Amino acid sequence: MPPNRIIKRCVFALLALIGVCEIALRLTGVVDFPIYEVDDGIGYVIRPNQAGAFLRTHSWVFNDRSMGIAAAWEPKKKPDLLLIGNSIVMGGNPYAQPEKLGPLLQNQLGDRVAVWPIAVGGWTEVNETVYLERNPDVASNAGFFIWVVLRGGLSQLNRWHSDYVFPRARPFSATWYALCRFVLPRIVPSNMSELPPQGAFTTENLNKFEAMIAKLSQASGRPVPGILVF
Repeated sequence: MPPNRIIKRCVFALLALIGVCEIALRLTGVVDFPIYEVDDGIGYVIRPNQAGAFLRTHSWVFNDRSMGIAAAWEPKKKPDLLLIGNSIVMGGNPYAQPEKLGPLLQNQLGDRVAVWPIAVGGWTEVNETVYLERNPDVASNAGFFIWVVLRGGLSQLNRWHSDYVFPRARPFSATWYALCRFVLPRIVPSNMSELPPQGAFTTENLNKFEAMIAKLSQASGRPVPGILVF
């Protein structure tokens, strides 16, 4: 067989393989994940009004305020519970929506309380404070709050660093995304960490955090109960 024909067949076989992989990965929902918005003030945040199912089984949803819940933000006549944190609260791709902390807490409390999860993987308390500052109506309507506080969380804002960790758009190629996200990092060291940075707190970050705690604690014009979970 002439070398040119062999090369052509190899190229055709490779393209066919890539095409099959692309179709298979998209059908299995590998790239059906939340999309993020990025800016210097908050670092990154979930784009509002999204829903999907990672791997077709791990459902997820975010409302108009990027909260991990289907219901649009609206203060209720019943107490509004703000559940604030990062990946512990958000859950992320490994969990289906009913398995995440917000829905689980809502299920336990029933209709007496409206649970509003405010969380993004990798966030520090600095990111979370910025979110509440940008959504003053959310902070001012807290009837109760639970804030998950991590060690070193008042050191700095966690900033966006990779489309493979916090994607800003759907990837053009699911095959290339899966290769760079799941395969290559096992061979070539790369920063795929979703963990928040740690370090000593700064006075500015501590003051803003304490001010937000004070605001939440007086949201309704009277003392509002809250829990800090360390």
